[in-house]
Amino acid sequence: MDTRWNSTYSMLSKFREQKKVVLSIELDRIQQQAGFYNQTKRSRQNLETIPSSIPHISCNDFELLKHLCPIMKLFDAETKKFSKEKSTASTIIPTLRRLRDFLQGEKFPESVCPFARDLANAINAKVSKLANNRILRMASIVDPRFAFAEELWNKKQWAKIEDELIEFAYESKNF
Repeated sequence: MDTRWNSTYSMLSKFREQKKVVLSIELDRIQQQAGFYNQTKRSRQNLETIPSSIPHISCNDFELLKHLCPIMKLFDAETKKFSKEKSTASTIIPTLRRLRDFLQGEKFPESVCPFARDLANAINAKVSKLANNRILRMASIVDPRFAFAEELWNKKQWAKIEDELIEFAYESKNF
């Protein structure tokens, strides 16, 4: 089942806020496993202990989240914009291109680079597919925010989209 970006971002940012608590529980778990004492603090307080099947969490994991959360926050904001009633089809391709360009142009720590690269590739695939949608292309030309913006389409592509719009209007007139 796919998870939406905004729910993933929300979950990870809330988890990050609990860093001190999580690392304290993890330290207790490690000390108990190393034999420093027979029971964890949690079990002495009649709290449920962390099953050994759950992977250990370290400061490095929180360092990674420190870099991932701002990227995901951007996706969260864009998802919320798309979800609004005032969102229009003309914003889809420009928004995805802007996100892709950010991911490809930003200097990320080495640990985040594979995530950013995979995300940019996924967006590239989506943009390529959506760029073939005639209605979305025409929507971008009639929106004054994007019409003839060369960071969106080059001059030759804009001319083609303009021709498509004229053809569409002509077909609609004869319908």
